[in-house]
Amino acid sequence: RIYNVASPATAVDTIDLGSASQTKTIGGSIYNYRPVIISGNTAIIIAETNNLVAKMVVAETDIDKVKIGMLASIYSSALPNVKLSATVNAIQLSGKNYDVTATLSPGSIHLQQGLPLTVNLIIQQKEDVLTVPNIAIEVINGKSYVQVKNGSGNIDEREVTIGLKDNQNTEIASGLTEGDVIVLH
Repeated sequence: RIYNVASPATAVDTIDLGSASQTKTIGGSIYNYRPVIISGNTAIIIAETNNLVAKMVVAETDIDKVKIGMLASIYSSALPNVKLSATVNAIQLSGKNYDVTATLSPGSIHLQQGLPLTVNLIIQQKEDVLTVPNIAIEVINGKSYVQVKNGSGNIDEREVTIGLKDNQNTEIASGLTEGDVIVLH
């Protein structure tokens, strides 16, 4: 899912450009002009980059898992090595879906308004667990298996007990030990 970053903004009603002028070429002729800004019109929008938010839409079938204060991890394909953190601070019904807003944690990274993001809402989290890529797990008759290379170089199929799972990795609660060599499907 891709979501947009939006930032609160303040509109400036008037601005004094002093004697600034700009040059424009029209039909081969050069014209000097002074931009005119009329009071009451928005001339500049100043983004407040200290309070960036990620806005996302969550389906009604998933909204029961989303809570105010829950954490989110945020990624952008434009910044592949950057992981941002955010906290959900608003949930609002919008038709059959829900608009969810998460405020990004302050950081030194500069984000551009409208930057497409991938937001993962963290429903549950465990530290220091053994994980394998999801593609390593095969489910047969309701049981989970992983192919493991044994000391002789042969491949054995080993039953495993799985725990938490995300889009990429699955926790292995039992059946494997750190250092086992597994086969990816």
